[in-house]
Amino acid sequence: MSIVDDSHLTDEVINAAFENTNFGRTDFRTILAETVMKRAAGYHSGWTATNICMGLGLLSSKNQMATKLGL
Repeated sequence: MSIVDDSHLTDEVINAAFENTNFGRTDFRTILAETVMKRAAGYHSGWTATNICMGLGLLSSKNQMATKLGL
């Protein structure tokens, strides 16, 4: 298994990605992890969280499956 560089996913980048959203909580890394796990298992996740994950490179924009970075 190769090591994937996730150093670009700083708190500032994640907070900016969630700007103007309201999930009712502020644990954004957990929201990202839950979204990637749901999509990897074949389940639906919310459209906003899915789009944020695609924008950060955690999910593929082609088929919404988890990328190496997401896993």
